[in-house]
Amino acid sequence: MANPRSRPFNLVFHPNGLHEEEPGQYKNRTIVANAPPIEIENPHFKGHVMLIHDTGNEPGAEASDKATETRRGVELQIQGKFKNTVATGSETTHGLWIGGDLPHPLKLGWIMQNVVQLCMKYARKKTQGRLSFTLGGKDVKPHLSFPIGQLFTVLTTLPGETVPALGSEEIRQKKWQGAGWIDISSENTYTLIYKTPYMDLCSWDLLNVPGVSPLPIESILGDITTAHVYLYDLGITGGMPGCKPADWKQGVLLEWHFSRGEQGDTWPQEEDIMDVPTPPLSAGAKTPLG
Repeated sequence: MANPRSRPFNLVFHPNGLHEEEPGQYKNRTIVANAPPIEIENPHFKGHVMLIHDTGNEPGAEASDKATETRRGVELQIQGKFKNTVATGSETTHGLWIGGDLPHPLKLGWIMQNVVQLCMKYARKKTQGRLSFTLGGKDVKPHLSFPIGQLFTVLTTLPGETVPALGSEEIRQKKWQGAGWIDISSENTYTLIYKTPYMDLCSWDLLNVPGVSPLPIESILGDITTAHVYLYDLGITGGMPGCKPADWKQGVLLEWHFSRGEQGDTWPQEEDIMDVPTPPLSAGAKTPLG
């Protein structure tokens, strides 16, 4: 039985920005969890996206043997071609970066604020400074950004080679390549894979953290239940340090908006999806659409 905290969520691809009118040729796309790949396109990228959510809290998920079951967690798979090559250079001034911002500053107590700052200091050290973070303030939204290779597994398929199928076991078994420069050429096909066993977007909990989980995300974010996520060309923004969400928009290549629904909301649906089999989830799990 699903967690009573579980609610629907929306992940929407915006081809020309969250607040821009749809340009006609390119349309907003709702990324339905556990559905076949959904086609996306904007002036910078053309491809498909698949979102897998397998924590056991999806609507319709059945009870399972937790002693033997391994859940997939949350996986975002993006595959396609960039329409322009990303210029090369230093990782602190060029390259493909990913960033996210929240709608307003976090309301953290003194202790939690220091814990978060300590964690970010550690993260900066681990990424050799290739990370930008702020809790936000009067004129700045909370935001976090880093090179794509710090977070995503990136597969490059050269012209003439076979592209791995989204949702396939081949992609599932791919290991993270490690941090480092990722060349982006308009000639190649790229598969970007993000996996995390630590978050449940349905129940809004942090998972698999010893001594803590399940930890309600609102204990950290408060009443914030939305986020804006960008994939951008750092070289066009002018580079970091000091690169903020307003700067990201100058070099944005892909843009997304996440929002958590209310109790009783229905799951989003998307008509334009590929006619391919849905990837298998853990034993007993079903998709949110049945």
